[in-house]
Amino acid sequence: MPKRQRQEETEAKPASSKQVKISSDPPSFLDADSTITASKYAATRLHEMKSLWCSFLEKSTPNANEESYYKSKGCTISNRHLRRRTGSHNRRKRHRYPQGNELESKGNSRKTRRKPKLLQEKHSHWQNTNVESEESNWLTTHLWHTKRFRMSPPLSIYNNWCIPLGHTNRGTKAALRLANAKSTVQDATWNIGGQAFILKSKKVDDLIQVVEMICGGSRTHSASFLENEDVIDGLEAADGYIYELNSFPKGILGPATFLFGKEGSSDMHFVRILVHVGIMDRFKSILSITLDSLKDSLDIQQSKTAASLLRIRGAQATTVLKTALKFGIGDNLKEGDMPDDLHTHFNHGSIISGTLTKIKVSTFHGGENALKTSEGITMNGDQFVNELTDTELKHSDIERNTLALISQLPNGKSSSNTVVSGWDILCHSSQTREIFLALTNVAGACAIGFIEDSMFRMEAEPPLPIFPRDYPDSNIGEDYFKGDNPEWKILRYCIEEGIGGGRVKTGLNRLLRDCIKEKDDDKTKKSIHPSSISRKLTQSQFDWDSLFSQNESDSATNHVLVRGDLVAPFIDALMQFGETYFHSLEQKNQNDRRPRRRTRSPTDLIVLPPCPKEKFEQHQLNCSNLLKSMSIPALLRVFVEVQGRGTACSGMKILSNDKMLGYITVGGFSQQRGKSHGVGIISSLAFLTALSSCGQGSFFCQRNSEISLIGLKVILHSEECKYATKRDTIASLTVLK
Repeated sequence: MPKRQRQEETEAKPASSKQVKISSDPPSFLDADSTITASKYAATRLHEMKSLWCSFLEKSTPNANEESYYKSKGCTISNRHLRRRTGSHNRRKRHRYPQGNELESKGNSRKTRRKPKLLQEKHSHWQNTNVESEESNWLTTHLWHTKRFRMSPPLSIYNNWCIPLGHTNRGTKAALRLANAKSTVQDATWNIGGQAFILKSKKVDDLIQVVEMICGGSRTHSASFLENEDVIDGLEAADGYIYELNSFPKGILGPATFLFGKEGSSDMHFVRILVHVGIMDRFKSILSITLDSLKDSLDIQQSKTAASLLRIRGAQATTVLKTALKFGIGDNLKEGDMPDDLHTHFNHGSIISGTLTKIKVSTFHGGENALKTSEGITMNGDQFVNELTDTELKHSDIERNTLALISQLPNGKSSSNTVVSGWDILCHSSQTREIFLALTNVAGACAIGFIEDSMFRMEAEPPLPIFPRDYPDSNIGEDYFKGDNPEWKILRYCIEEGIGGGRVKTGLNRLLRDCIKEKDDDKTKKSIHPSSISRKLTQSQFDWDSLFSQNESDSATNHVLVRGDLVAPFIDALMQFGETYFHSLEQKNQNDRRPRRRTRSPTDLIVLPPCPKEKFEQHQLNCSNLLKSMSIPALLRVFVEVQGRGTACSGMKILSNDKMLGYITVGGFSQQRGKSHGVGIISSLAFLTALSSCGQGSFFCQRNSEISLIGLKVILHSEECKYATKRDTIASLTVLK
C-alpha cells in the first residue's frame, strides 16, 4: 500500500473513547444549595464511629479485658487441620491493636531453651541453699537418667523433685543378680533434698541437748544413739527419728541421719543432720522453734550446705570405688591400700573422711561424646584428671574436695544382706555428676532407681523399713495409704509392684499420664480411675482403726508404731515358745558324733514339737501380763513367709484363730528366699491376745537365717487381692524392729 493512502486512513479514524472529558461544573461540596444523605456521610465516618462506640463500651463495662467479646482476635491458634505452613515462622505475632496490654518482648527460641546446659542450670537452684526451690528440681545426673530411666514428674510431696523410678530396659530381678555378683550405684540426692543442716557449738553437750529435743526428748528410747561415744566422737553415723516437740512416742515425722564431728584443730563441734525430703519443711520449723527456746542458754550457730548422696551397694562395692576414684584417707592410707571387702570390716555407720584428689574418666576419645569436667576440660583416655585444688577446709561444710564414706552393713555381716551392704558417699553437689559417671562408665557399676532400691530392702534379712510405707503413724504415712494424691499412687505402685522381679512398664506409664493429666486440668478434675484400666492398678485400702476397739481408738493419732528397743518385749514373748526346742536341739548336736547330711531344705519351715504343758501355760501367762501393761494402742511391723503354695500380696488380712491381726502392706515372690514373703502391720494387742490363747502346733522355726527365729502360724486371707493363687494361705509371722 502506498504511503500516502495509509496516512489518509489513519487521519480518518474517530477519536478514542478513553479520552478524559473535562467538566466545567464546580465540585458538589462548593455548592451551598446541594444536600448529602446520612448513609453516605456515615459510610465515610464508619471507622471513627466504630472506635468511638467501642471505647464507650469498654469504659462502661467492668473487666472489659476479660470479656471474650472485647478480646483481641489476633494470635489465635486454629485447628490442626486448618493450619498453614506460612503461619509458623513467627508464632509470637500479635494483633496490631492490643487492648491496653503491653507488648511482650520476644524471649529465647525453643531451640535455645532446650539446650541441656541451660536446662540443667534452670532446675539446679537447689544447690544454692539461700534460693527458694523452683517448680522442679533436677539431679545433677538428671539428663543421664532421662535416657535410661522412667522419671517421675515434679513431685509436690517431695519438694518438686524429679526422681528416677526404674530402668526402662532392665527388670528388678536382673538388678538383684548384678548386685549379688558386682555392685550398683544410686543417685539418692533427692532423698535428702540436696542439702544438709549444720549446727555448730563450742560445747558438744549443747548439740546433744538440741538433738535430743528434736528426736522426741527421750535419750533412753528415741535418741539412744547419743549414749554411743563413737557417734559423739564422729566415728559413726547414727540413724534416728524426728518427732514433734514434746510428743514422744506420738507425733513422729520421719527418719534422719546424724553425723557429729569437730572442725580440724579448733574447738568448734558440729553435727550434720540429713532428713528425708518429705519432712524437710516441717523439720525446719521444729528446728527453728527449738533453737529459739534455747537461745538464752545455748550458743548454737545454724546453717545449711549443698550436699549429694550416692549409694554404692553390692559384693564389689569397695572395688568399684577404688577403680573410679582416687582419694586419700588420713596421712598414710590410700585407696590402693583398701581391701576389696573393706565395707564388711567396719560396723554399720562407720565414717571414713577423706580428700578426693582425682576422678578417673572413661575411655571415650575426643569428640562431642567425650566426657568433660564442670570447667569444660575434655576428658579422654584411660587417665586421671586432677581438677581439684587444695583450699582451707571448714570440715562442717561439704567442700568440693572432701569425701565422706559411710559404711552400710545393716543387721550385721550376712550373705543375705549383700545387696544392701556397701558405702554411702556424701560429697559436694558439684562433683556428683563426674563421680557418678566414673562409677558407671569406668568401674562398671549398675545404675538403679527407686524401684530397684525398694526391692533390695525387701530382700534383706530381715527386710529394711521404707519411708513412708512403714510409718503408718505419721502424717505422710496416712496420706500414703489413703492414696488420694496421684503422686502417692505412683510411689506406692513402684513399691508394691517392683518386688515382682520384672519390668514395671504398662501400669506405671498409665499412672504417670494420669498424674500429669490431673495436674494440667485441676478445674475439671477429669482423670481416668485406675480401676477402669486394670486390676493391677486398684490399690488396696487399709483401715487401721478396725484393728482396735472403739474405746481404744479415739482418733487416728493415738496409733503408735513400736520401734527400736521397745520391740524387744514382743520379740521375747514370741521366742520363749521355742526355748524347749532350741535346748533339745543343742543337746542333740552335742551328742551326735558325726553330723548327718541334711535331708530337708534349709528354707523349709519346721513345725515346733509340743513343749511341756506347764512351760507352755507359763509362756501364755507372760503374754497376758504384757498385754495388761499396754497403755496406748500400738502397731507392730512384722514379716511373713508363706508355707507351701500361695502368695502374699498387698491388702491381704492376717488372721490367727479366726481373729484379725492386721494387713499385708507389700508382698510378692522373693528371688533370694525362693518363696513368697511380705511385710505387714498388725495390732500389738491382737498379737499378744493370739499368743495367750494359741495352741501347741501354732509355731514355726525359721532356719533360713543364720539365727533361728520363732514364727507364729497365721492365715493370709484374700478377698479381692491381686495375683492370689489361693484364697487362704498359711504363713509364719515374726516381729521386726
